[in-house]
Amino acid sequence: RMMSEEGFNELMQELWKELIDQAAEAEKGQVPYWDFIYASSYDETVLRAYLTSFLLTYGFATMEIDRINEMSFLIPCDEPKEIAVQEQMISIPISIDYSQWKKMGENR
Repeated sequence: RMMSEEGFNELMQELWKELIDQAAEAEKGQVPYWDFIYASSYDETVLRAYLTSFLLTYGFATMEIDRINEMSFLIPCDEPKEIAVQEQMISIPISIDYSQWKKMGENR
């Protein structure tokens, strides 16, 4: 799918507002990553995961990883953080395939 930069930014802003709303209702202000990106279609789930990666990259949100329980949580920022070049950034690839998406849907 192709979209303009303005369309992309608009989708990202909408997703950020959704994350803020969900975090306001969540315990500790954290939203489970998989719950947040899951949508009724596989394509929409992949798009939400893609946009979420930009929310994290651009400082609209942070991710907290609970390695013991193998859970990842999204925490929205009130406003985008300026990312300092000196900070060590970590890239974490998270894959999702169609069969995994189907299993998530069956558990809902």
